[in-house]
Amino acid sequence: MVMEMHDIGKGSRKEYARLRAGTSFVKIKPCFSYDSRFLFIAADAVLKVFVTKTGELIHSLDNDRGQIVSILPNVANSHQVLTLTCTGILSYWDYEDGILIRNIELDEQVLFAYLSAIPHVFYIALGDSNDFTDTCNIMLINVDLANCKPRLKTAFNVKFPKHSKKIALNDNYIITVQKNSLTFFQIKDFFKREHQINDTIEFTCVVLHPTQECAATGDDIGRIILWHNMNETAVKTIFHWHSLPVADLSFTAGGSYLYSGGDECVLVKWNLSLGERQYLPRMGLPICHVTCSADNSLVVTAHVDNSLTILDSQQNITQIFQGLAFAHYHKETASATLSTGLCFHSRTNSLVLNGRPGHLQFYDYLTEKHLYHLDITHQNYISRERNRIIYNLEVLNAAISDDGNWLATIEQRDDGVTSLEMRLKFWSYRCDQNAFELNTTIEMPHWKNVNCLAFQPCSKLSKLAVPLLLSTSADGRMRLWSFVDDPDDTRKAKFWSCHGVAFYRDLAAGDASFSDDGSVLAVAFDHVLTLWLPMKNALCSTLSHPQSEERIQQVVFGRFDCNHLIACSTNNCLDVWDTLSLSSLWTVNFNVSYLVGDFASNIMAAFSSNGNLFFFNPLSPEPVNILENVTNVSVLSAIFLPHHDSEDRHSQLYFINSDQNLYSISIDHNEQSSGVRHRKVAIQSNLPLTPFGLLIAEQQRSGVEKVEAKFHKLEGSSHKKIVKEILSTSAHVMPPAHEICSVFLASLLNPLEISTKAEDDDNEDKSVDVDAFDSDDEGDQKDSFVVTSLESEEPFVTVNEPQVQLSEKDLLAIKFANYDWLVSN
Repeated sequence: MVMEMHDIGKGSRKEYARLRAGTSFVKIKPCFSYDSRFLFIAADAVLKVFVTKTGELIHSLDNDRGQIVSILPNVANSHQVLTLTCTGILSYWDYEDGILIRNIELDEQVLFAYLSAIPHVFYIALGDSNDFTDTCNIMLINVDLANCKPRLKTAFNVKFPKHSKKIALNDNYIITVQKNSLTFFQIKDFFKREHQINDTIEFTCVVLHPTQECAATGDDIGRIILWHNMNETAVKTIFHWHSLPVADLSFTAGGSYLYSGGDECVLVKWNLSLGERQYLPRMGLPICHVTCSADNSLVVTAHVDNSLTILDSQQNITQIFQGLAFAHYHKETASATLSTGLCFHSRTNSLVLNGRPGHLQFYDYLTEKHLYHLDITHQNYISRERNRIIYNLEVLNAAISDDGNWLATIEQRDDGVTSLEMRLKFWSYRCDQNAFELNTTIEMPHWKNVNCLAFQPCSKLSKLAVPLLLSTSADGRMRLWSFVDDPDDTRKAKFWSCHGVAFYRDLAAGDASFSDDGSVLAVAFDHVLTLWLPMKNALCSTLSHPQSEERIQQVVFGRFDCNHLIACSTNNCLDVWDTLSLSSLWTVNFNVSYLVGDFASNIMAAFSSNGNLFFFNPLSPEPVNILENVTNVSVLSAIFLPHHDSEDRHSQLYFINSDQNLYSISIDHNEQSSGVRHRKVAIQSNLPLTPFGLLIAEQQRSGVEKVEAKFHKLEGSSHKKIVKEILSTSAHVMPPAHEICSVFLASLLNPLEISTKAEDDDNEDKSVDVDAFDSDDEGDQKDSFVVTSLESEEPFVTVNEPQVQLSEKDLLAIKFANYDWLVSN
């Protein structure tokens, strides 16, 4: 799926939002191949072909002709599969070779389709999914493969339900369920008969028996009813185990067994002849689809978190296919959709965000694959009850340190009846196990919702081996957490403890941001922006507009030459403050839905409420690039991620919207040329070389003189890094000279010689310790616990008028040169 943006580039170069992940794997019922070797999954307009035995994705077949609404095996050819799109395009695919054989246009808007036992004959449900009607028409269509055209065979002048689960048919009759009514419609003589159940009960699904004139229905009280003799007085057999509505039913190929699933997260296998049942509990999350293979060897269940599970005939789980997991699918219990936002873990090079309840999911954005779920709460999911909402323990906040060694999470449960349950957990990354391990758990770190959780940037000049963690809350407190030694020397353990607490005027603490080097902290208290020294927990200054008391939504510190600037967004404007002059640099009046800064440059990105994207430098209110209508729904979170496919581009913008679709800002021109280039390289590398060709190639390689770049080489790496850090640090945030000198001299020492000398002297006190150069005063400050109470008499800086006032309409009227380094494939 590609949405083209406003073309502001040169020539044919266009920026666009490329859909990376988030498409539903479970919206359409999955389908097995006839031999059960492959599983077909519809992901929007793409047909994904998986190997059931290994779980490998072998093909992603995209016809780019609309969203797929049905997947059908080809009766005439077992090596082909058919897809039907909402625009009426019937596609024939060779799924083993990944080849599109033909497209047939039906010239109709299609809701779904059913397969006939007669080759190339289909039952098509016609209608528009976006209209407000709840009925549709069904047509029997015969496809002429010679001319690739459909022929209308029969049209049924009967209104059928619009939901595919409420219609079941074969070549003899059609059965539909709607509310509390079941309708039997005979195709041959157009005979119709209705059967009804209790007025307070509604049907949820219906399926046909594969060999008998029998149907199975599920209803909203959890009953399964087998219907016989439906053309006269129906004979019913009732099976009841589910306590919640039955989501889907599926007969085995012989019809001896029936599978059912629902919100209980339990797959039930019914033996219809004996009336017995078997259970497979704790399937993860509620089941929305169940499909049996044609040879009875496999069963697949689709779950509401965008995952599919394959089971064998003994009900053993063999494979799990997971897309980008959908977070908070029960809207009535969700505190906030995607409350953690998008985080980046450098160790696994993956995105981290909300997953299933109580978990964080790790998603590889380069290979576009789900890696794993990290269980944060260690509690089983509790399914909902019929007349009661169940609140599960959820992960609401997450933060990861720059080096990827630490993860902090906030888990919370608040049902409005019992007391608030909240925990702050610190997780350390184990490189030997490639997994996170719980280090510290803190009960009730705050008394109200946590608004911000952020680690201090890892600076080479910092004396702390582990950065501080900041947490802000609606209770008006901001807390700093540090990694300290256990007071009990016998345990020789380390854990996280509160380093300091601060508040300002009893205002709610909102968003916060650290400076580039971590020496300054900006925290929003309602409409006031406060500046702090995190190591001392001391207030530096406060910034606020006297004309406006709008609450500050987001705070982002600038980087590199803009590291003294802070961008703040409210409901109606975007402000940039200068921390050197303590004044407002400029203001733009428009509604910012999300604000994010680039880690690799001084550029920031702002999404407006109407879907426009602005790239800007905090030094100027004039944007350097504008993309219009990047999304039709609100943006939940955005992040700049490392870009590894290009040498001249170091970062790439990713964002996720309220539909939980993950997009990246890319360039169409480069993407196409890159694909052509990779194909040429692959083809050339696979061509066999003749002996003469090998001889010529060897002569050409040997005849080329190697030219090496001449530059000053520094032996070793420790002092090279510290020199680079010193030169890249701005003068106004430079630490005292004696601290830089001590750290720099310590880095020049040879660690091998120091270690040898220490072994010869048998005295550990003679070994060089970089921390020994730290001053005693600062050592005392690191272990101190400071509580700061600030009232109105504290320094308060007001600004009479901003220097620049612009509106979003003015920004869209500005034309600028295209900056290619802002976006990439």
